[in-house]
Amino acid sequence: MNLPKITKLVAVFLLILGVIPHFTFATLGPSLSIEAQDNNTNVGATLSINININTGDFAATASDVYLSYPAKYLKYKSGAKGNFFPEMSSVSYDENTGRIRLTGYTSTLGETRKGAASVATLSFEAIKEGKVEIAYICTGPNSETTVLDSEGNNILNCSSTFPGRITINAALPPQVTATPKPTAKPSAASPTPTTPVIIGINPEISPLPSSTPAPEENSNPTPEPTPAPTQKPSNYLKYAGLGFILLAGVILLVALIAGRKKKPPFPPTHNPPPVDTPPSFIAETPPAPDYQNPEPPAPPTPSETQTQVWPPRDNPPAPQTPPQV
Repeated sequence: MNLPKITKLVAVFLLILGVIPHFTFATLGPSLSIEAQDNNTNVGATLSINININTGDFAATASDVYLSYPAKYLKYKSGAKGNFFPEMSSVSYDENTGRIRLTGYTSTLGETRKGAASVATLSFEAIKEGKVEIAYICTGPNSETTVLDSEGNNILNCSSTFPGRITINAALPPQVTATPKPTAKPSAASPTPTTPVIIGINPEISPLPSSTPAPEENSNPTPEPTPAPTQKPSNYLKYAGLGFILLAGVILLVALIAGRKKKPPFPPTHNPPPVDTPPSFIAETPPAPDYQNPEPPAPPTPSETQTQVWPPRDNPPAPQTPPQV
């Protein structure tokens, strides 16, 4: 059996057993950091910073915070409670030394908080141009800045505090706002007089008055030609033309009515009454002509020509008188 080789394997195995517990059971302690809402600001501007806490694997019941800031660059203005601890003491500060102290804690004894949030929010005014740093004052296990657990033990390691760095630039130039110029109100326009128009009369119409623009200042004014006034067309011609058209229409209508031809009435179809003439001279009345279906008359016979005389002669023969008895 090769003993040196077995010895090396046992040594490696024991080494692994010794190292694994350190990685498996290592815990993350609490930490404090400073977060500026704007790392670049200008002289005269207000700067806000958050005091943040992260308890890691522990639970905290209070935190006592000491800060240092350059008093010749920053001027402390105010402080407000954050959202991690429900309670916070009043903020004390010293403008000469540039030190600030504040304490956040739970409402009841033995109550703890775990997680990450802000302990407080502080406001400063930038008063000088330059690069500044706001840091925690923490020098040892029992130094000024601490984070306490439910038993009152400090669980903060000073290496877990992180400062905030800010750059202060020169003040911004003042903004110049243009003053609006007052505008002249428009004057109310006067009504334009109108000239009545009478039918049959052509009045002289003068041009409407126009607004005269304000003269411009000119050392050598140039005379401008005045436009000749124009007259508006009269309504006389319009009404005269309309009357002429109406008159011509009336005349044409009368001529059509007067010149329309009437059809002659048909002659009566009955026979006229007989004429009171002597019997010998009474001739047969020819039949009435049929105007609806006219027929050519038949030529007369010689006998009819000799026996019928119409109209009667001027000297008819004297009637025969019977002999006296």
